[in-house]
Amino acid sequence: MEQEYLQANVEIDSQHPQIQELARDLTQSCYDEQEKARKLFYFVRDQIIYNMYPKDTDHTGYCASAILARGEGWCLQKSILAAALFRAAQIPARLCFAEVINHALGEKAYAAIGTNHFSPHTYVEIALQQQWVPITPIFDAALCQRLQVPTVEFDGIHPAMLSPTDLQGNAYMEYIRKTKGYAKAPWEYIFSEIKRVYGEKASIWFSRDFLEEGCGKI
Repeated sequence: MEQEYLQANVEIDSQHPQIQELARDLTQSCYDEQEKARKLFYFVRDQIIYNMYPKDTDHTGYCASAILARGEGWCLQKSILAAALFRAAQIPARLCFAEVINHALGEKAYAAIGTNHFSPHTYVEIALQQQWVPITPIFDAALCQRLQVPTVEFDGIHPAMLSPTDLQGNAYMEYIRKTKGYAKAPWEYIFSEIKRVYGEKASIWFSRDFLEEGCGKI
C-alpha cells in the first residue's frame, strides 16, 4: 500500500505524542493487525462521542490530537482521528466521503440543517491483508441505542458500514455515491459539498473564517 497513507499531516497528526501513546496502549497486547484494527475502531466509535454540532469549528478543531482531547466530534472529525490512530499503529488509512440520505433523521436535526441529505459524510478505509476495507466508527453505541438503529460492528476483516434499515426494518441510511480515498483532508471538495448541500447552515460545522480562507491557508 502507498506510503502516503501512513504519513502524518496537519490534520491527521499521527506523530503527535498523545496519538502515538494511545495507539500503542490500545494495541500493544494485540496479536495481529486485525485485532489492532478492531481495538482502534471501537475506541473511536464509543469513547469519542458523536456530536453533530461541534464546539470547535476553526481549523485547529479538525486536528486529530485536538479531537482526541475534546472527546467528541462529528463524522469528519471522528474519521480524522481514526485515520491518525491507524497510521500511528502502522495501518494505512485514508479518508473517504459519501452522499447519504438518513431516512431516520430526527426532527431537531432536520430543522437545524433543512435536509436529510448528508454530504460529505466521512468514513475511513484501512489497508488489511492488501485490501482496502471501509469502516464507519462514527455513531457511538449509546446513541444508536437511543435512536433504535443498528450499531456498526467491525470484525477486523469485513466492511463496517451504516445499515440500510433500522432495528424495526424501516429505511435508515441510503448511500447515494462514494468518493475515492484521500491521504489528506480535501478541503476544497469538503467546503464545496457542504456549501452545495447546506448553504448558510455550513457554519454549524466550520467557522466563517475557515470556510472563506481555509483552502488558501492549508
